[in-house]
Amino acid sequence: MVVDSDGYQALIEHFAFNLTVFEQPGEAIGDETIADIVHDLVASNIMTICEQNPGLSSALRFTILREADRVVEDMEEVLAGRWEQPVTAPRYFDVKNSDVKNRAESRDSAPL
Repeated sequence: MVVDSDGYQALIEHFAFNLTVFEQPGEAIGDETIADIVHDLVASNIMTICEQNPGLSSALRFTILREADRVVEDMEEVLAGRWEQPVTAPRYFDVKNSDVKNRAESRDSAPL
C-alpha cells in the first residue's frame, strides 16, 4: 500500500535529511519522549480511521495496522538516537502545528 510507494520513500528520505527539526533546544515538556508522541499520534489516527469507516473488513484493518507499524519502525530508524529524547516545546509544537504554521505563512505571503 503506502509504504511501498515511491512517494513514501521520498518522504522518508526528506525526513532523514531534515533531522534538525528534532535538534531544536528547549525545555522538556513532562516525561514524554519523541517515541511516545509518535506512538500516540499514529494510534489515535488509526482509531479515527477505523471509527469513521465501520464497514472496513478485518483484513483491511489488519493491513492498515501493519502499514502503521512499518511507518513507526521507519521513523524510529530515521530518528535513531533522538527517538527516546524528551519532547521539548519547540519540537512538540513544530510537529503538532506544522501544517497550521505552513498555511499561515503561505497566507501571509500571498500577494494582495
